[in-house]
Amino acid sequence: MRYVKSQQRSNEDVVEQVILDMSGVTSIDTTVIEGLLELNKMLEKNGIEMFLVNPRLEVMEELIISKFVDKLGKESFYLTLDDAVKASQYSLKKNDNGDIVHETSHA
Repeated sequence: MRYVKSQQRSNEDVVEQVILDMSGVTSIDTTVIEGLLELNKMLEKNGIEMFLVNPRLEVMEELIISKFVDKLGKESFYLTLDDAVKASQYSLKKNDNGDIVHETSHA
């Protein structure tokens, strides 16, 4: 969270989403799951969405058993980083009413 806040200050950009690539995670326990839940709470308080990408089968099973998937929402999980980035870009183009906002070029 400290990193996100420092990035926002230094770039004057607003971080709206965080994507965690889980492809290198081979196992997970309740301590890690609790940490992910706490991270998600902190991010939500700051208006930031969290997405998880490519969790291995064993990891996904633990996330399902612990009800983490239910708490975060199935729509927050993606098979590939490319899918997550595309979904992120799409959701950022929506306004508060859910309408698509077309980007305009500032040339």
